[in-house]
Amino acid sequence: MNRPLIVIFTAIVLDAVGIGLIFPILPSLLQEVTHAEDVAPYIGTMTALYAVMQFIFAPVLGALSDRLGRRPVLLISLGGAAINYLFLAFAPNLWMLLLGRAIAGLTSANISVASAYITDISPEEKRARRFGLFNAMFGIGFIIGPVLGGALGDDWLRLPFIAAALLNACNLLLAFFILSETRTPSREKIDLSALNPLRPLRWVFSVKSLLPIIIVFLIFSATGEAYGTCWALWGSDTFQWNGLWTGLLARHLRCLPDPRPGFPSGAGGEAARRACSHSDGHRRSVHCSDRHGLRYPELDDLRDHAGFHPRRHRRAGFAVSGDPAGR
Repeated sequence: MNRPLIVIFTAIVLDAVGIGLIFPILPSLLQEVTHAEDVAPYIGTMTALYAVMQFIFAPVLGALSDRLGRRPVLLISLGGAAINYLFLAFAPNLWMLLLGRAIAGLTSANISVASAYITDISPEEKRARRFGLFNAMFGIGFIIGPVLGGALGDDWLRLPFIAAALLNACNLLLAFFILSETRTPSREKIDLSALNPLRPLRWVFSVKSLLPIIIVFLIFSATGEAYGTCWALWGSDTFQWNGLWTGLLARHLRCLPDPRPGFPSGAGGEAARRACSHSDGHRRSVHCSDRHGLRYPELDDLRDHAGFHPRRHRRAGFAVSGDPAGR
């Protein structure tokens, strides 16, 4: 594997770590800064704030990477993440924590830029496998995040943030010396409509056969997020779990990645993929997955019956540039 890919995959792991890092320590941290017994509303607010900022700024960073180049946007986001985690480590009150969590969501929105970088440096025959590894790196990050947050948070509630800051700083140095620019900066003005995170939904909702799939997937995703949001609070109140136990158990329940995308090519990889498939040999794709790496083969069947296939509807794929509609 070439060195730029290692840096990009490390950035993806750290983005996923940042999502899970705070969950095991969140109840204790919020009780410390708010002096309140009922911190459930604050937990929901911080979780939603991170996701909203990531959702809003993913197309913005993608558009900036088209205009300025991939490398500067990635470097700025990695540097911003390192500084922000230090900010979180010493935030004295709730409002500072909320601000820090919002900035963390903004800097982790570099996923679209990272995926665009992979597309730029990957020959067509290797893209499928590398994007399979892209998903696998997210799974690894979701394993590491809760465990790291719980283990370090038991010693000091702010220690996980310092660890995340150091990891992002190290990756920033690697990226600075290893990553080269893969896209010539454009002199064209940024299309402001490309900054709208809702833009892809207009196309999705225009395809009526997709609506049932989207609704089912939305329900799957929403229910999957619900337990992650209240897991630490429930474990602490009901079983008096410390941060380490909360993180370890969250690791087992949150991470069920589909191993097939990361299998090597060749006869061995093909045999492994067949072993993971159904008896009819049909290899169900990974287009229907949530951001935790969970796979829903049934949704792929629904997609096929609805007459939808990404090769015929390319704009439905994951946005890898400033145009979230996949132009």
